Parts: sequence; structure tokens; C-alpha cells
Amino acid sequence: MQDRVALFPGRVKLVPVSGQTNVYDMTRQDSPTVEGTPLNKANLLADATCKALGITPDTGTPNDALVALNEKANSAVPKAKTLSLPTASWAGSASPYTQTVTIAGTTAKSKVDIQMDATALGVLIDSGTSAIWIENNNGTLTAKALGEKPNANLSVQVTITEVTA
Repeated sequence: MQDRVALFPGRVKLVPVSGQTNVYDMTRQDSPTVEGTPLNKANLLADATCKALGITPDTGTPNDALVALNEKANSAVPKAKTLSLPTASWAGSASPYTQTVTIAGTTAKSKVDIQMDATALGVLIDSGTSAIWIENNNGTLTAKALGEKPNANLSVQVTITEVTA
């Protein structure tokens, strides 16, 4: 955007409106050397920007746009949580074994990745578990274990990322 640059900033011309007492039409008389970018909806918050941010073009304000940007930025930051996977909760008679899990703050668009420490990895190796992961089926999270069921309770860290595509 470009500022208006005037030789006489703030100068206006007042012309009385015929038949209306103390009512005037006002026009700028500041003799601009640079017109500047007009202040209008298209320049402050275009409809395409509103649509991209998920706000209504007809009623969206610049503040709404800033709030939407903040929400998008915050949802893009991965969140770390601790998840318990009790031995007794593994279901199934063959691999992959499953366990429905609940993690506060997840949505249907959450991607959940497991990070294990040496203790959890030791349990998997001792159990004969080849792999463990979490699938998200429209908001229902299911931990899956390939190979043998883990033979001890697991406490793992998970990273939750909201996926937009």
C-alpha cells in the first residue's frame, strides 16, 4: 500500500447543501503529489482472502482475518502428549492387534505419531512386536500392533498435528 502524500494535508472544501441548514458537501483540497492506495474493502480484505481464511466475505472484518490467521497458525503447531497403552486393552486374535485410544484435543483431521523411549522400545523387542502405530478413522483413534501383542503396559509420547489437506 502507498500513503497519500499531500501538499496541504487535511485541507478540504465545504460547499453548502441547498435547502439544508448547516449541511455541507466536503471535497479534498489537499493537492496530492501521490494519490496513495485507496482505502476500500478490496484493498483491506479482499473476498478471495476471506474465502481462503474461511470467513464470510460480506461480513468479514480485518480483525476476523487476523483471528482466523492466528487459529490456523496455532493449529499447525504440533502438540505433544503422553499416551498409555495398557497390555490388557489390546484386542484381536491375530496381528495386527488393536486398541481404541482417546487423546484430548484430537479431531478427525489429527495425525498422531508415536515417539518411544528406550523402555517402550525394549518392551516391543521383548514382546516380539514389529511395529506400533495409530490410525485416525474420522476422529476414532486406534493403536495397532504388528507381530505379537506388547506384553507390558506402554507409556509413549505422541505428537498431534492437524492435517489440512
